[in-house]
Amino acid sequence: MGKGGGCIFSKKRSTIEASDQDLADPVRDAPVQNQIENSLFQEESKKLKVFIVFYSMYGHVECLAKRMKKGVDSIDGVEGFLYRVPETLPMDVLEQMRVPQKEDELPFVSVDDLVEADGLLFGFPTRFGSMASQMK
Repeated sequence: MGKGGGCIFSKKRSTIEASDQDLADPVRDAPVQNQIENSLFQEESKKLKVFIVFYSMYGHVECLAKRMKKGVDSIDGVEGFLYRVPETLPMDVLEQMRVPQKEDELPFVSVDDLVEADGLLFGFPTRFGSMASQMK
């Protein structure tokens, strides 16, 4: 060790010589190359789906999520989808906290929906160093 001689196993390794039969044949390998190119073209034509899942009580995180969607949509071949996490607090508590009404235009997400995404971005407020209980 430390002398630069290599280990014993690498000294005993047999050398591999390439013969003419082992070299790539461009005519024979052409169909394989075409299959690879076709599969790459099919993957490029399909847009990647990025789900932006957020919870926002007062609308601050919702604003950030919409900005994230704008950035995701600006990338070629990627499409962003906004999903809201359902509220768990009762309506009377929300009224006492003066929480503004939420727009119904954004769909709610379920755990089963997440498997359809190619990528996930999460947005949520923190409360005392932990994520909001609605996200748990």
